[in-house]
Amino acid sequence: MTPLKTLAAMALTALLAGGAQAATSIRLETTSPNVALGSAFDVRIVADIDAADQIIGFGFDLSAPASIGLLGFTAGPGFADDPTYLAPLSDADGIRGASGGDLLMGPPVSGTNLLLGTLRLQGAAAGPAAISLTADDLNFFYTEGLMPLAPGSTNFLPPVSPVSVVVVAVPEPATWLSLAVGLGGLAWRRRRPKA
Repeated sequence: MTPLKTLAAMALTALLAGGAQAATSIRLETTSPNVALGSAFDVRIVADIDAADQIIGFGFDLSAPASIGLLGFTAGPGFADDPTYLAPLSDADGIRGASGGDLLMGPPVSGTNLLLGTLRLQGAAAGPAAISLTADDLNFFYTEGLMPLAPGSTNFLPPVSPVSVVVVAVPEPATWLSLAVGLGGLAWRRRRPKA
């Protein structure tokens, strides 16, 4: 085999071996693309995890502008916080979960449309906001990204499809009352007979 063919074969092998994570992805979903200022809303973390990428846990950092505040996180079905192995090593934001609540003994997880959990957020300032997830501690001993079942594997963060919301400033009740009185006054003045 010529050196060029050998190099091409090695590149193809590497591409096929590294392609397992390409089928795994994460997307964020919300039913509230328009959010009232100060109101809480939910964003679901949904994953498609290829069988070759089976996981035992996950951990993420929230990536959002300062106009969005994190109120809390609830792990999805089949996941829970692991107070022994996951919580002590994790970031303070609490966006994490272990399969069966046990990072060492939980069953491996793969499949489509898996609900990893739900973020509870709040719109703190008016305007558009893009919400996504990041992971900066992807080594084997850290607790961010997707944690693969394969022993000795490095955690990884597959492509994440972000979600966009618009935080809308809703007039306060006093503003609505002033507007209603003003419009009522204009209507009364128009209906009054002219002398």
